[in-house]
Amino acid sequence: ILGTTPISVNNNQVFYASVVGVGTICPKIVTLTFNVTPTPVITTNIDNMCSNGEAVVMTGNPGGGTFSIDGVLSSGLSLDPSTLSVGNHTLTYILNGTCPATFRDTFETYQKPTASISGPTSPITYNTSTQLIAQPNVTGYTYKWEPATSLVNNTIYNPTTVDLIQTSQFCVTITDNHSCSDDACITVEVAAPQLAVKIKANGANVCSGNPVILTSLNTGGVGPYSDEWASSRENFSSTLENTQHTPTATGTISYSVTVTDSQNKTASDQVTIEINDVPTVILDKELSVCQGSTLTLSPTITGQGATPVYEWIGTNLNAPTDAASVNVNTSNTGVYPISLTVKNGACSTKETIGVTVVQSPVAEIDTVRGLCYGIPVQLNATVIKGTAPFNHKWTKDAGNDGTFNNPNREDPTFTANVLSPLYRFTYTLTDSTGCSTSVNTGLLTLNAIPEAEIVQGTNISTCVNENN
Repeated sequence: ILGTTPISVNNNQVFYASVVGVGTICPKIVTLTFNVTPTPVITTNIDNMCSNGEAVVMTGNPGGGTFSIDGVLSSGLSLDPSTLSVGNHTLTYILNGTCPATFRDTFETYQKPTASISGPTSPITYNTSTQLIAQPNVTGYTYKWEPATSLVNNTIYNPTTVDLIQTSQFCVTITDNHSCSDDACITVEVAAPQLAVKIKANGANVCSGNPVILTSLNTGGVGPYSDEWASSRENFSSTLENTQHTPTATGTISYSVTVTDSQNKTASDQVTIEINDVPTVILDKELSVCQGSTLTLSPTITGQGATPVYEWIGTNLNAPTDAASVNVNTSNTGVYPISLTVKNGACSTKETIGVTVVQSPVAEIDTVRGLCYGIPVQLNATVIKGTAPFNHKWTKDAGNDGTFNNPNREDPTFTANVLSPLYRFTYTLTDSTGCSTSVNTGLLTLNAIPEAEIVQGTNISTCVNENN
C-alpha cells in the first residue's frame, strides 16, 4: 500500500490502494474492501444519588459490557447506594469485542438528612394544641407534615397542631437541596377528658299518661360506657343509654343515672320531673243569648293544678280574659266563637263554644190618657221588631191595686180600685226566640171621679124611659 499516512475509513466503504509487485516496473492496481467496526460511544444511566435512595439497575449502551465501581468489578447490575460511602465515585464500563472500549464517569453519593421530631413526652390536655419540632432545621430544606388538616401550617419545621381531642400520629418528610429526603413520625397522646354525664329529658313538666323520655349524654372518659338508671318512686330501672318511663301518679319524680367507663371511672346526674294532670274543661258547645243580656261563661274545670293559667279568646269578650270565667258582650247580634285554654304546667286543654247573640224584640206603648178611679182605661202596645209568635204581659207596680181584663194581650183595659196617687204599667214582649223586652208607661196620676151636685129649684128636663 502506497504511502505512510493513515487512511480514515468509514464502515463498509470501498477504498482503493496501489500495490507494486516485486521486480515489476509497472504497478498493478488491486481493489480491497474493508469492513470497519467503529469505536463504540458508551453511555450509562448512573447519576448522582442519595445514600438512602433506591437500588438502580445499571445499564450501558451498547450493552454487553461489565461495570466496576471504584475499580471493584460489580458482581451484578444492581447498584445499592446504601453500600457506597458518601462522596465521589468512579464508574467504569468496559465493552469487549472486535473494538474494545472503556467508559469512565464520576458520580456522587449524598448523605441523606436524618429526620427526627421532638414533641410532648406526656399526654396533653384534651382539646388543646401542642408544638412539634423537626430536625435538622436547615435553611433551604423543605418540610411536609401530615396530616395537614391537623396542623396550623404543615410546611414549616416547627408547626403547631390544632386543638386535639384524640391521640394522633404526625409524620414529616424533610428534603435537602440535593432532593434527598427522610421521614420521621411522632405520636401525640391526648389525655381522656374527665368523665361527665348530663340527663336530657323531654321537659321539666310532663302530662299524666305520657312517657318521660330520658337520654344519658356522656362526655369524656374512655368508652365503652355502661348506664344504670333509677327513680325516686315506682321502682323504675334501666341499663339503656336512651330510655323512658310512664309514671302512674301525678306529682314530682326524680330520675338518676350513673355512667361507668372502661377505666371504671363513674359520673352521675339527676333530674326532677313534675307530672301534671291534664285539665278537663266542660263548656257548652252552643249557646244562644238575647242581645243586651248579661252572659257570664263559667265552665266546670278539673285537673288545673295549683297555679292554672286561663286564656279566653274571642272578639266580644270583656276584660279580664285570664280568669276562670269571663263576661260576654252581647250588644251586637251575630255568631261568635269563644275558646278557653286551661294550662297546668306543660299540660293544656282547649274547648270552644259558639255563642249566638239574637236580636231582642222591640215594642212601644201608646200614651195613656184619662186614668180615673173605677173607670177602665185602654192600654195599647205596638210590636216594632221581633219574631212571631209573641207573648204579651202587662204588670203594674206594687201598691197599684186594680185589675186587667186580660194582661196577656197587646191592648188590655185596666180598672183602678184604689185611690193610689201614682200608677205605672209595664209591658213585656217575648218573641219565639225566647228574647224579651220591657217598656213602661212612666208614673201616671190617678184621677178621682168628680161628684155631681143637684141644685134645688133648678128645672131638670128628662126624656121618656130615662132614669132620673
